Amino acid sequence: MNDELRRKVRVLQQLSVAAYPDAMLIYLCGLLMGAVHRVHFVRHLEGAPIAIQIAMGRARVWPTPPWQATVGGMSIPDPLTLASALAQRDDPICVKLMFDGSNEHEDFQRSLVDSYADIVAGRTAGVQEAEDRMAELRARIDRALDIYNECRRMMEEGTPERQAELAAFQRMAQEELQACTRELRQLEMQLANQKD
Repeated sequence: MNDELRRKVRVLQQLSVAAYPDAMLIYLCGLLMGAVHRVHFVRHLEGAPIAIQIAMGRARVWPTPPWQATVGGMSIPDPLTLASALAQRDDPICVKLMFDGSNEHEDFQRSLVDSYADIVAGRTAGVQEAEDRMAELRARIDRALDIYNECRRMMEEGTPERQAELAAFQRMAQEELQACTRELRQLEMQLANQKD
């Protein structure tokens, strides 16, 4: 089980504990844990073939029920019917969670994507996280290259006394460049494997 799935399971486990004594909501959390490889936490449910909204604690405003689900645009009355509908479809399960502290919940935030459109485009939470890290690494590579080139320019124009100091900075920039490039290549390979 990869890190993204572990995070989703932890969120669902904590949600099921908080759902007590609502047996149907606990059953729904268990159902989602059983299909966690298909579950995607989303901010917006628009366009999702399987859409589930769960509201708990102060995030639930009366008369909103604790959960609502639609499959293919049809409302589902209970988790047992939902289980039957999920067994007959292979679509991603989009879950919109609203609970106390959701903005600060690290596992939940790291698993969150914007909408079903992101899932269809292959931009799952793990992919988005990897893409963000890749952008950060590219920026660090650019900075290291700038430092390296500036040191080289200053070494050509500078005095012999500064040569050793500039050479040390140049080595540090080169080490940063190599480390970032290595990590960037690993992330690119991981993304390529996920898309295959």
